[in-house]
Amino acid sequence: MLRVVLADDENKVILLMQKLIDWEALGYEIAGTANDGLRALELVREKQPHLLITDVRMPGCDGIELIQRAKALQPKLHFIVISGYRKFEYAQNALKYGVEDYLLKPLKQEELTGILLRLKEKMGQEAALEFQLKKSGEHQQELLLDALLGTVERGTSFLSAGQANGEYGFHFGNGTYVAAVIRVDVPDAESYQDGYRILLRHALEIVRRESGLLTEEYAASLGKAGISVLLYLRAYQAVEVTQYFTKIRKEIENQRDLFWNVQTTICLGSRKDSLEQAGESMREALWLCRDRLCRPQSWRDAA
Repeated sequence: MLRVVLADDENKVILLMQKLIDWEALGYEIAGTANDGLRALELVREKQPHLLITDVRMPGCDGIELIQRAKALQPKLHFIVISGYRKFEYAQNALKYGVEDYLLKPLKQEELTGILLRLKEKMGQEAALEFQLKKSGEHQQELLLDALLGTVERGTSFLSAGQANGEYGFHFGNGTYVAAVIRVDVPDAESYQDGYRILLRHALEIVRRESGLLTEEYAASLGKAGISVLLYLRAYQAVEVTQYFTKIRKEIENQRDLFWNVQTTICLGSRKDSLEQAGESMREALWLCRDRLCRPQSWRDAA
């Protein structure tokens, strides 16, 4: 079992973390909890945990100081930061000390579970079967979108639904296909590349989570242009699709513990009635994404 220490000045947050996750099923055990930074530091010294999950604002010593001092005690300790305090400097300072990831309050079960599984794999433990299946599906999504973007570059038609199903394991059929590019922009991203990469990873996780709620068949991956998305909808509902993209934009722009002024542009290609035409939809989305530099808008639709 991997040992974890939970630190937050609010008892209700610690209780929520304890109840939100089936720790044992994920291969973790809670070695101790603390309501202030000094007590958390004592637990690190006593329990020698593998992971410390800490708030950034606590009495005794704050989360950043706690991470710095705990790292000195135990160089291989991993950290996850949680915060309801939106201040750029806290997150950037935390990243300097090798924080694995961050979570915004209110905490979400799916996000915390995903981070714990990813961290477990990183620490050399046997990955959960669910995580392996999830990563396999995500890899197939990436391969499909790489192939789709390749047809855009060559100006050729994409695979038929039957070919894509056989080659990539999807279940496409009759319905509507829509391609989109989601571009996440922040000021001076080049100066804060570590934080920007985490922000993009969170954005991709948001897109995949919301896509799974919208439709059973979709693909999403991160590339140079942004987050590429292909949706397959048996019955296209304009209001439902608008709500889907609006929620994605709001949730991405809510990730402001790392950056101020996160701006998300949704570039949506026109709807197509066959997978072979999906390249044309993606080409339109990419063009709108580039054109946003001239005419910035949060929502751009070619349909």
